[in-house]
Amino acid sequence: RAFADLLASRELGAAAASRELRSVGRPSQLLAPVATAAAIANQARQLKSTVLSYWIDEDGLMIWVVTPNGLAAHRTVKVTPHQLARLVERTWNPREPVGGASSAFRQLYELLITPIDGVLSATRASRLTVVPHQSLFRLSFAALQGADGRFLLQRFAIHYVPSMTAASALASSSSPAAPRRTSLVVTSPELGADRM
Repeated sequence: RAFADLLASRELGAAAASRELRSVGRPSQLLAPVATAAAIANQARQLKSTVLSYWIDEDGLMIWVVTPNGLAAHRTVKVTPHQLARLVERTWNPREPVGGASSAFRQLYELLITPIDGVLSATRASRLTVVPHQSLFRLSFAALQGADGRFLLQRFAIHYVPSMTAASALASSSSPAAPRRTSLVVTSPELGADRM
């Protein structure tokens, strides 16, 4: 949310954004509008992608599938945030097996993809835009493995956005009138001495 607000503040200009922040005290209220289902479908059209948006809370995991034609499905999976976080953490262990029913990659596929697999097949999606939440930001969806042994990356081209609001703000800031800029973004997670 803060990233989307930062992008929106660039659109307003520094002085106007500063006035907005002082008058409201919370940038999220005025700077970046919340993405509606229609706006997400529009973004899916622009990206030529199917959006998979995840939300984790104490009631479970919620998954929304939005195609360029609109909301295609909504599923709720009974799993706790702690269970998901533990499975994601296991995927960072170099000794974690990739195949087999007990693999974290297979278990996460069952939780994150299997509930919507029929929808993805019906929509004939070839590209997925993943909007993760909480611990899922640390997960490589590409490495998830189905019961047939295929990785998700073998079925779909995959990319990630922090939120659809941020994706929309990025798209609007790269309008034809804006100067073309090229960026290289390099990140390095803190792995600790035992992982290097």
